[in-house]
Amino acid sequence: MNRILPILFSLLISSSAYAQHNISGHLKTQITFTDFRAQDLQNVLGSKNSLSNQLDFRLNYEYMHDRFKFDAQTEALSLYSNALDTQRSILNQNPFALSQSLLINDRRRLFDLTNEFQDDTEVTSVVRLDRLSASYLGDQTVLKVGRQALSWGNSLIFQAIDPFNPFSPTEIDKDYKTGDDMVYSQYLFESGADIQAIVIPRRDPLTGNLNGDQSTFASKFKGTLSDFEIEYDLVAGRHYDENILGIGISKPIGEALWRFDASYTEINSGNNIWNIVTNIDQSWVIRDTNVYGYLELYHSGLGTSENNYQTIKPALLDRINRGELFTIGKNYLASGLRIELTPLVNFYPVNILNLADRSGFAQFKIQYDFLQNTSLLIGLNLPYGDRGTEFGGIPTGTGSYLTAGTSGYLRLSFFF
Repeated sequence: MNRILPILFSLLISSSAYAQHNISGHLKTQITFTDFRAQDLQNVLGSKNSLSNQLDFRLNYEYMHDRFKFDAQTEALSLYSNALDTQRSILNQNPFALSQSLLINDRRRLFDLTNEFQDDTEVTSVVRLDRLSASYLGDQTVLKVGRQALSWGNSLIFQAIDPFNPFSPTEIDKDYKTGDDMVYSQYLFESGADIQAIVIPRRDPLTGNLNGDQSTFASKFKGTLSDFEIEYDLVAGRHYDENILGIGISKPIGEALWRFDASYTEINSGNNIWNIVTNIDQSWVIRDTNVYGYLELYHSGLGTSENNYQTIKPALLDRINRGELFTIGKNYLASGLRIELTPLVNFYPVNILNLADRSGFAQFKIQYDFLQNTSLLIGLNLPYGDRGTEFGGIPTGTGSYLTAGTSGYLRLSFFF
């Protein structure tokens, strides 16, 4: 042992001369005030309004040597709210809200890398590893093992072929997708095409046992049709014991970019469903002002018809609980703009419309990058629609309505 330690130490010193170490991260705090109407469920349970403060500290470490890479990213998350007990009560009682855990947990993941170190009437806090992986990066092959994030598809707001911890359509912070424990491989063809394959083992959240029926096995081929300026994806896999086929297409149309994703799923109930997303986006310069805009249409094959929100399909509820779907209707139109008011100030209006019941969710935010690594975000979230609609208030059956409430927030972010 006395001889081995100096040898290992000298190898570490010599290898460090050719290695790259990168450290980055962020610190974010967000204060949110939410107001609820008289018959909103939160108000009925005793919270006419709520004041919350979220803290998010993230530290990323990356080590690269030759063709090998190691990633470790930890995060500490804390939520204070004077209505925390009301939120817990809703999560425990209402099937439409089961996907929204107060903070991230690892109940379904292969490894439990989350520690909840505080959980009382007004504060809940966790510290966790969101990335922990080792990679081999070859000229044509990539192999990555461990906790990592993966995104497939061409969607902007909704998703059809990306069930791997997708962002909620109303999420305001999309810097980091939540990681999963997986094995990822990729082969790059000389033509520029590539094929990816993944295995994501998961546990049954009720028993804690590793379960193949809860896991994902999938592959994706990406290719191009150069003569038609088309890029396409072909997806096949088994996800939570259901077969999935998918296709994605993107093509420039003039100065805009058009995208299309569709998935076909054989669900366990015996029915087969299609999920479809198509969008188009473009950038302009209008009177010396940079403007970016998009439109996106989404069809959910499991969506519930208008005025029938109390009879939700079990397969839809499963996806809500897993955090794969966040809406319960069939057809949606999303639109958004980014308007550069000054080089440091951007305005973002966004609207999500349920095309059946005409309810929607409007968001307005202004981002001010007042320092090189620091930004201030101020925003409003405004659900609208009649009672009994998805965003105006889903009836609970007890005379109250489940809704997000009208909220305003202020978020300060520092990056390093």
